[in-house]
Amino acid sequence: AGQGVSGRVLARGGDWAEEVSADARGEFRFTSAPAGLIDLLARPSPESGSISTRGEAIVRQGARARVTLRCPAGQTLRGRVEGPAGVPGAGAALLIWPAVGDFRDARRATCAADGTFSLAGLEPGELLLCARSAGASAGPLLVLVPLGADPDPLQVRLEADRALAGRVVDSSGRSLKEAAIQLKGPAKTLRAISDAEGRFQFAAAPSGDYAIEARCRGFVTLRERIRFLPGDPGVLIELIAGAEVRGRVLDPGGAPLANAIVDAQLPDVRQARSDAQGRFRLGGLPPGGVRIRARAEGLGAGVADLVVSSGEVVARDLVLVPATSVSGRVFDGRGAPLRGAAVWVTGPGDERLTRSDAAGAFSIAELGTGPFLVNVSKNGFKPASRDYLGPGARVELYLEASVPLTGEVRTTSGDPVYAVLVAPADAPEQAQLFEGSRFAIVVGAETRELIVRARSGEARHGHGPSFLAPQYVSVPSGGGELKIELSPGEEASGVVRDAGGRPLAGVALLFGHQREVELGGEA
Repeated sequence: AGQGVSGRVLARGGDWAEEVSADARGEFRFTSAPAGLIDLLARPSPESGSISTRGEAIVRQGARARVTLRCPAGQTLRGRVEGPAGVPGAGAALLIWPAVGDFRDARRATCAADGTFSLAGLEPGELLLCARSAGASAGPLLVLVPLGADPDPLQVRLEADRALAGRVVDSSGRSLKEAAIQLKGPAKTLRAISDAEGRFQFAAAPSGDYAIEARCRGFVTLRERIRFLPGDPGVLIELIAGAEVRGRVLDPGGAPLANAIVDAQLPDVRQARSDAQGRFRLGGLPPGGVRIRARAEGLGAGVADLVVSSGEVVARDLVLVPATSVSGRVFDGRGAPLRGAAVWVTGPGDERLTRSDAAGAFSIAELGTGPFLVNVSKNGFKPASRDYLGPGARVELYLEASVPLTGEVRTTSGDPVYAVLVAPADAPEQAQLFEGSRFAIVVGAETRELIVRARSGEARHGHGPSFLAPQYVSVPSGGGELKIELSPGEEASGVVRDAGGRPLAGVALLFGHQREVELGGEA
C-alpha cells in the first residue's frame, strides 16, 4: 500500500556486509556502503503483516543512492489452542517457521485468554507450527499457506509432555558412558550425560523437531535431526569410533617442540598441545582424508595429509619449517596503489587474511613452504589472484574497475520469464543464472556487451518452457539498469534414432554454439 514499515535490512557488496534497522516510517540508512552493486534484503517486522523482499542498489563513488524496497502483504493464519483437558490454551506460546528452514528462525506469538491466535505476514508455502504451554505441547504441525489467500483456521490440541529417554552406543552396540547429549528444539534446549549403561533421559520433553548433538571422547561427533512425538519409544544414538594420531612436534632442526598447537582444521575436532617432550595425541578424527597441522610462533606450519579409518591409531611426527612470507602490492587498472584491499593467502596448512596499506602493500609472515594462492578483492573492482607462489614470493596484482549492472528481461509475447542467463560477451564462461526475470551482475570496465538469454513461455512439444533467442546488449558506461526485450527463438523438434530405427534417449544435440538437451521421454 506504499506505507512504510519497521524491520531489519541486510546489505551485501563484495566483502562488505551490514545490517541496520528500519524505523516506523520504513526509513533506513547505510553510512559505510562501498561503491558498486549492493544486494539488499528487507525483513519487515511481524506486526506489519508484510513478508521479506530483495532488491539491488548501485552506489557510485562519492554519491548517495536511494532505493525503495516494496514488501508484499503476507497471509494470516488464525486458530485456537486447547489444553490437554480441552480448556482454552491461554498464554500458550506459538512458533512457526518454513518447513525447509530452521526453527531457530521461527516467528513467535502468544495465545489470547480464550486460546485464539493470529499470525500475520506469512509467506506462501509449507510451514511448521509448534505450540507449548506449561507441561504440554503440540506439533510440529504442517500448515499450507496458499498464494493470495489466508489458510483455513487451525485447531491445535496440546498433549502432556512425556519423558524422552535414549541410549548411546558404539558401532558394536557397547554402551558409552559420559557422552554429552544436547537437543535443540523450537521451545528449549535440553542437555544430559549418559550413565555407565549409556542411558540418558529428559524428564519432560516437548514434542517436536530437535537438532541432536552427541559427543564422546575418542568418537566422531554426531549431528542430525530427529522428530519426537508422544508415544515414541526413545532414541538410540550410535557413535563411530574416531581415529587417533599420535606423534611428536619437532622444530626444523629435529628437536622436540613444546606447547605447539596441533589441529585437524575440522570444526568438531578439538585442538591438542604438545608436551615438554613434543608429544601429542589428537583423537576423534572422522574416517577418510584428513590434514593434521602443527603451529608454533615464529615458525611455518608442519603438515601431514593422512587417510584414516574408524578406530585406527596412526603414528606421525610433524616437523615445523623455517618461517617464510608472501608480500606484494595491489594497484588499480591505472597503476595507482589500492588501500584496504582484502588479501587472502592460502597454502598447505596456511589460511591468512590481511589488507593492503595506503601504499597498496601487504605482507604475511610465518608461512610454510607453499605453494601459495593469493586472492585479492575490493569493492568496486574485479577480484584478481595468483597461484603456485613459492616461499618469499613478492607479487603485484592489478584490479580492474568493475561495472555493476542490474536489469529486467521481458518478452515480446508477454509470456512470463522463468530464468535469465547473463554473460559478458568477452568472457562467456562467466555466465550467471538468475531465477525470475531480474538479474544483477558485475563486469569488468572493458566489457562492452552482454549476452542475455532467458527461459519463458508455456511448454511446447512436451519439452518445457522454451528458450528465447539470445541477444547482445551494450553495457552502459558506469553501469546502470537495463530493460531488455527478447523474442522467441526458432524451435527444432524431432526424434533421434539409431541405424536400426530405434529411438535413442539421452542424446546431446548441438544447435549453433548452444548445446541443449531437449528430448522427450519417448526418445
